Formats: sequence, C-alpha cells, structure tokens
Amino acid sequence: MQNVVQVLEKQYLEEKRTALEEQRMMYERELESLRQQLSPERTNQHQRSSSDRLTFPTHTPSHHSKIRPWTEERDELFRQSLSRLKEQVVKANTLVREANFLAKEMNKLTDYQVTLQIPAANLSANRKRGAIVSEPAIQVRWKGKETQVWTIDKLENKLVDMRDHYRDWKEGAEDT
Repeated sequence: MQNVVQVLEKQYLEEKRTALEEQRMMYERELESLRQQLSPERTNQHQRSSSDRLTFPTHTPSHHSKIRPWTEERDELFRQSLSRLKEQVVKANTLVREANFLAKEMNKLTDYQVTLQIPAANLSANRKRGAIVSEPAIQVRWKGKETQVWTIDKLENKLVDMRDHYRDWKEGAEDT
C-alpha cells in the first residue's frame, strides 16, 4: 500500500508540474498574440529601442499571484484526498483481517484482500483535478469459484452476517 501511495504522490507531482508548464505556455502564447496585435509601426519602434525582439518575463509577480492560490488549493485537496485514502485503507485492512479470520475458523474456502479500484464516477473527464481517483475495495476469492470486488460498506454488512453465522457455528460445535 505504501508503494501505491508513493506512486500516487509522484503522479500528482508530475501532473502538477505538467499543468504549470501548460499554463506557462498558454501565457506565453497569449503574450505572443498581444505582440502580434501591436501595430507594425509601434513594434518596429520598440524593436529598434530594445534588442532584436520583444521579450516579456515569464515569471512576473502577477503571474505568481495568480498561480499560487491555485497550486496551494490543489496541494491541499491532494493532501486531504491522500489522508482520506489512508484512513479508508486502514479500515479496509481491519475488516479484511476479521473476515479472513472468520472464514478460516469456519473452514470456508474464501480469501479477502484489499485492492484499489477506480470508481466509474472518477473516469469522467469532468472530475475535479488533484483529487485521488482510486478508492479501496475488497477482492473476494472463493476457492474454485469466481472472484468479486466489494465495496467496504458491503463487506461491513456481510461481516454482521458472518459474525452471526460464526456465533451459531461455534454454539453448534460446542453442543456436539
């Protein structure tokens, strides 16, 4: 799980760098467009007074003041998403341990594991950028049968039934 979190952090930093680079390129294209709109006479005068071409600094204070709140907001959203993901993974691991214990005790040929999945809602191009798209899920394997993927909520509900079944099974084993 730590590797997955590290991969997600690296992916986030790469996306952030790419987004900033794209934004810088957009500003440069916009500046070039404004340069083209200047009258030829004014452009020639300015070119004579300066060196060969018109240049603009790419990192002006106003540029930073526009980007900084956006990046800080995106960083905070990522930190919150990562924290939520860690909490969900810890919860899922606890539930999986209990489910595996109950299955083993009752000699059920079932194995529970935590996995990450991308919900269909997060596959949209309109999703909010910066948030982590994966969420923990439970992979249920029945020996010799199919495999299913459950949500954490579904496992919680199944665990209620499993505890009851285990209690009944334990009482039945004690009676004999």
